[in-house]
Amino acid sequence: MFLLAIGFLGFLWPMPEYMMGLIMIGLARCIAMVIVWNTLCQGDNEYAAGLVAFNSIFQIVFYSVYAYISLPSCRPSLDSKGR
Repeated sequence: MFLLAIGFLGFLWPMPEYMMGLIMIGLARCIAMVIVWNTLCQGDNEYAAGLVAFNSIFQIVFYSVYAYISLPSCRPSLDSKGR
């Protein structure tokens, strides 16, 4: 998602607001898909629930850290007002 945002919304169509939004969406992983794929593969439901809970805690704790690291790459394309 990061490369998609930089490539398309940074160079081809310069839209820094949408570029930052796409990066923020890419930072949040879809943890519900773990349960879906586990059910499709007839896996261990208790183990999958534990992994989802563990991943949820990590997302809550580290989402702002990932955004702090990823979003400064968008700043050069923003206007001088810093919006």
